[in-house]
Amino acid sequence: MPQISKIVRKDAVTILSDATRGFNATYAALQVGGNYPGIPDLVFDFSATSSNFIQSQVAPQMLDESSNYGYPLMAMYTLGSQDDKDRKFAIFAGLVQLAIDVYISQETNEATADTETMADAIEDAMYSMFNSSSFAPSVLMADAIIYNGDIALSRAPLQQAGENWLQQLAFRLTFQL
Repeated sequence: MPQISKIVRKDAVTILSDATRGFNATYAALQVGGNYPGIPDLVFDFSATSSNFIQSQVAPQMLDESSNYGYPLMAMYTLGSQDDKDRKFAIFAGLVQLAIDVYISQETNEATADTETMADAIEDAMYSMFNSSSFAPSVLMADAIIYNGDIALSRAPLQQAGENWLQQLAFRLTFQL
């Protein structure tokens, strides 16, 4: 049986969770490297029993009411796929769109004056990690997945939710199988 979206998500988790070049390591390097001194620590557990990483498209408010997930939270899911019929007799040859939503929450009662710096660091970590000239392509090529750096970020406004204040960073990536 073919694995279309599942194999893209599997490889994305491999990239995100790598101990030396994944999200946690890349974000930590931004803290230490002086680009973002003083930003809060941010660590995601990419295991199957994680309390801050899910492979599901769900509103975080629903998780607040029904589960033990906490913030920060990363949600990864497939937005869609399209078979372009690029290869004759292939079951699937086309695009898979992947979403990675990062939800950051602040415990303060009042809105923080600067929510952009932490969001900037998360943005830099995601772009650096997925657009690495050596790491991400080597993981994806093993499964015949093509990624040409097609990543976009949309930032939602800060809203009262989560631990008091919540912001969504919505990353969208396109892969080709």
